[in-house]
Amino acid sequence: CMVGKEFNQVMRVSQDILNVSVVAQSICSNISCWQLPQCISQSTLAGRNGSNACSIIALVLARALQNCDFPIPIVGNYLPQQWIKLICIAIEAGNMWYDDFRWSLQSRFLSVEEAAEILQGMYDIVVNEPIPVRLCDEHVPSTLPSQLQMSIQKEQNIALFIINDKTSLFIFDTSTLVYIDTHCHGNSGSLIVQGTTDNIDSFCTKIWDKENLRADMFGNLVTVTFR
Repeated sequence: CMVGKEFNQVMRVSQDILNVSVVAQSICSNISCWQLPQCISQSTLAGRNGSNACSIIALVLARALQNCDFPIPIVGNYLPQQWIKLICIAIEAGNMWYDDFRWSLQSRFLSVEEAAEILQGMYDIVVNEPIPVRLCDEHVPSTLPSQLQMSIQKEQNIALFIINDKTSLFIFDTSTLVYIDTHCHGNSGSLIVQGTTDNIDSFCTKIWDKENLRADMFGNLVTVTFR
């Protein structure tokens, strides 16, 4: 399954990295996470040192996962090899696109809308207005769990989340949610968390914990549609 002509390029990632085994960490009932090696992140893959391409990478991943028949990670199991390869390819392609446009960018960090403009020659993307959310709030619609639930009800299955100038991805259906962050996490690389829609509050809480975010911190949730 291809998500862009750049995916035909020869990757600079060794086969040893693509064949790495990543076992799930059970962090709560029906919630698992997979932490990839430090060498599999947008800032380190193929010997790279730093990257601000997270918004582009998240859109590339979203398009691929929406269009391709990838096996959903199973709670408690090893991460399917297809996912590791996809993440590596999306990082490579996203970094390449970012580098190609870096000279013309006004800011090092790209909003979702700016990333979609860079990809407009490849994809037709509708970017909705950002919605400020945090983990807990007296006004329930201002919480991440509430907005994800509303997106599911509207059959919107892709949302990008921006906090601390870092963009990550939520992709979901009526029963399963998957969160992907391609940044480094201490001594680990990219992070994947999977949960179920009937446990969405705990799912979001565990993400907040894994990302070391304060409960009162606001981020922006942006739903997107590929046409």
